[in-house]
Amino acid sequence: MRKILIFFVLIVLFCPELQAQQEEKKTDLYNAIKSEIDPVIKESYLLQMDSTSSMYEYSKSLIICAYAESGNVEKVNSWINTIKGDAAKYTAIYSAISSYISVKKLDEAENLILPIINTDKGKTFRSTFGNNLEFNLLYGLILFERGNYSEVLKYLTPSAPKSMHEKYAISMVKAGNPQKAIEEIKEELLKPGDKNEKITGAAREIFIKIYGDDLYYKKYIDSIAVVIEKNLINKISEKMINTPSPDFSITDMNGRAVSLQSLKGKTVIMDFWATWCEPCVGSFPAMQKLVNYFSKDTSVVFMFIHTAERSNNAADEAKKILSARHYTFNLFMDLRDPVIKKNPLSEIFDIEYLPTKIIIDRNGNIRFKETGYINEYEGYEETKAMIEQVMNNK
Repeated sequence: MRKILIFFVLIVLFCPELQAQQEEKKTDLYNAIKSEIDPVIKESYLLQMDSTSSMYEYSKSLIICAYAESGNVEKVNSWINTIKGDAAKYTAIYSAISSYISVKKLDEAENLILPIINTDKGKTFRSTFGNNLEFNLLYGLILFERGNYSEVLKYLTPSAPKSMHEKYAISMVKAGNPQKAIEEIKEELLKPGDKNEKITGAAREIFIKIYGDDLYYKKYIDSIAVVIEKNLINKISEKMINTPSPDFSITDMNGRAVSLQSLKGKTVIMDFWATWCEPCVGSFPAMQKLVNYFSKDTSVVFMFIHTAERSNNAADEAKKILSARHYTFNLFMDLRDPVIKKNPLSEIFDIEYLPTKIIIDRNGNIRFKETGYINEYEGYEETKAMIEQVMNNK
């Protein structure tokens, strides 16, 4: 009886630790699947995961997206057929269609979406995260990529999400009422941020159609540029701070030591991120544009600091993500200290959320500390303006 009691006590004492280890392993595998590029390797990680884990079904979506981007239709369909539950299944299908669209595999996207559009027109599904999966809007994007603008207007509306409104406005120019189209285009032009060629081309086209030439377009662009710049400066001025940066020292992946002292006289942009953080990686296209823009200015230094790692291979995973997407970032690893059990640089800079970007001026003072995703257009322009403001601030 005494032996049984001792055994029971040992189970009680060690079970929480065992459960914690198992949860950590699940999380590590999930993060490995998220950060891996190769779908075959993603599959190998999933095979090691407990099928009862809450992360298991969603991990399948990540594998499906990877196969969709590579154009492997057979694998996409076979994995979709293994998913249990409508919410998880439609989430995976929606993700696969989005991935197909992103790499211009429109036939594949259409083959997946048409059975849903044709049988459940106007219906939305609830995703595994509780939000609506609006397949009609997604089909509108496929039609837009095909240049079928009159059909696009049946699926996209003025109330379409911000990310889709630009396509609605362009479709209005190509196939809609000119007076209505110019109002939608003006709404897009008034938004801060870098404008792509599709929207500027459509804007010029509709201005010429209504006014006979592009003189009015040029005047309009010049007038709103002044307003946008003024609003942007006011916006970032409200965010500006002036706090001495804590002293620090860290070594990059090439073995070069960097410290606050060594960076005096330079404008420093620190980007705290992690491979498992989707908004972090989602910000990278904008950050690469910034790196490119300031590449010839030796007074500007970018530091991409991977922190809050959740696997033993964090450095390899970080390098793989940057290499696979051709990002030319100077990588630093803020690895957890085994003694204090914290990430030293994140600790001294009081990083609570990822991604966090810190801009330090030439005198070693923190002038901006921003948390959250930045997109390639509006976010890029705002961050560039912040950097330039710090550079010009004596």
